[in-house]
Amino acid sequence: MPPHLPEGRRLPDVEKPVIDLRVATMGRALAELVYLLGDRMDEVSAQWRRRLCHEIERQVVRPYLNAEHSWERCSHNWNAVCTDGVVAAALLGGLDAPTCARVLAKALQSVGPFLRGFTPDGGCSEGPGYWRFGMNHFSALAYYVHRATGGLVDLLA
Repeated sequence: MPPHLPEGRRLPDVEKPVIDLRVATMGRALAELVYLLGDRMDEVSAQWRRRLCHEIERQVVRPYLNAEHSWERCSHNWNAVCTDGVVAAALLGGLDAPTCARVLAKALQSVGPFLRGFTPDGGCSEGPGYWRFGMNHFSALAYYVHRATGGLVDLLA
């Protein structure tokens, strides 16, 4: 049973896509393929890149922009992992600049709740393994935001 389903639901509502760890990380992975191998994909078939970009927008970016997800307000690793995945998917997945700007603006609202989850000594309630997992994704998110804003936004400063 997926932890993000409303109580009593056995299956997700197909009309209300959910961005979870799997969707966000797969979106990021597919966008990395587009970014790194896009021209080579086109040599085989122009449909590959176009289809990947379409699915990234349809299954990751649009659902992110059109709904609020519970992890956007949480202080644990899901926040950083999902936010990083969606931002990377948008920036690397061939989306237009206005859409990327909307994704970045929304993503920046999730940063505060994630960072407030750390104690004064830098620890978190999830333990060192999840601390590392979440912080690795937060660091990647910070890189993408820094790069996309031309250095105007530095989440690690």
